[in-house]
Amino acid sequence: MKRLTAIIAAVLLCCPAWAQKGLDDVIALLQSGDRVSCSYSYTLRGNVPVKGSGIATICGACYHISENGLDTWCDGSTVWTVDSEAREVIVSEGGNSILANPGAYRSIVQDLRFDGHSLSCTIESQGSEMDFRASGITTVPDSGESFAFDTSGLDKSWIITDLR
Repeated sequence: MKRLTAIIAAVLLCCPAWAQKGLDDVIALLQSGDRVSCSYSYTLRGNVPVKGSGIATICGACYHISENGLDTWCDGSTVWTVDSEAREVIVSEGGNSILANPGAYRSIVQDLRFDGHSLSCTIESQGSEMDFRASGITTVPDSGESFAFDTSGLDKSWIITDLR
């Protein structure tokens, strides 16, 4: 969950204080109902650095993230984390997304560079630091793809853990 919060915080909030209009434009874009997509990578600093990369699509409080063999869907109220290789789905509550109050996360973003289509920054939260980069930030046409994951078509070899 920390990974998701950091990814969304960086995509939404990585505008320096002097570029308030840029932040307002991003929030307005997300609230417009348009889908925003980007590629991202991050490194969590520490004794053993953790690295990751993926692709995110966000629309309002909904999102789909593909990262390192895992897919995460959120329809605004439910989150499905899917590991297709392990044939496992974890279902959890998703209603308290950062997308509900993006302004509350401004203080965790440091050293931002943003040009409208790519960004880099450091995110500091709960004593951890993460270097974050996103590129190809753009609106994408609505493909009709749902932000929900339908488990009804999965066969009995799948493990579905519902934590709601």
